[in-house]
Amino acid sequence: MEMVQQVMGSESKVEVKEEVAVPSAPLLKQVNCIYVPAVDPYATIKWFETNFGLKTSSKPVKRETNGGSIKLANGMELYILRVAEPSRMTFQTDVWSGPGFTMPMISFEVDDAAELHRSLERKGVHVEELRDNNGCGIGFYFYDPDGNKFCAWEMQTMVWRSKEEEPETGSRNWKERFRFANCYFSGDIDDFLKEAAAQSRQSSRRVQVLGRGSMDEEAGSELQLLVQKLEAFAHKYPERSFRIVYRE
Repeated sequence: MEMVQQVMGSESKVEVKEEVAVPSAPLLKQVNCIYVPAVDPYATIKWFETNFGLKTSSKPVKRETNGGSIKLANGMELYILRVAEPSRMTFQTDVWSGPGFTMPMISFEVDDAAELHRSLERKGVHVEELRDNNGCGIGFYFYDPDGNKFCAWEMQTMVWRSKEEEPETGSRNWKERFRFANCYFSGDIDDFLKEAAAQSRQSSRRVQVLGRGSMDEEAGSELQLLVQKLEAFAHKYPERSFRIVYRE
């Protein structure tokens, strides 16, 4: 508690200011569900089932329903709720992608953005182009039957060979010459594989190697060692195998 004295003319006034206590632990545990507006909830639920393999969280949804829940892979729920008119789940921002960009409120993490993009295109879903944002991931925007805009995003880790000169005292190990980096991580291959083994947020299954075509013979042989190490990890942990892609 803080006491502040104010002097106004011949009068003195004392104000008592209460200190705001910051909670010692987070009071919001997790997102319970996300509400998605739909003119026809039944059709939207079926749309998510057909295109993304999501399942309803309880008994089958009836055609005349006013709403229902569907579950994501991690158990979080989307609650599809009836509205009289389409209501876009977006807002305008000048921060990303230029002035007046229409930003979706929900971004879904996916295992393989490129394959999902191809699948949705084949099914006639309204999708925008697939965008490679380097260390910020790869993804695209898509729209549900009501025109609600969503983002599908996949983490990817960029790999490149450092062109720095070798130290004067001895040469660096090939592992030290290749750098791994993404939104949450920067380090060498051993550090990256430790994160992958722990299934950490700092690892990704998609690994993009830069500059393969311009590598000389020595760099090419080192790249082969790097790929072999990634493949050895995948052999040990088949469910965590990497998708290695190359880019100039």
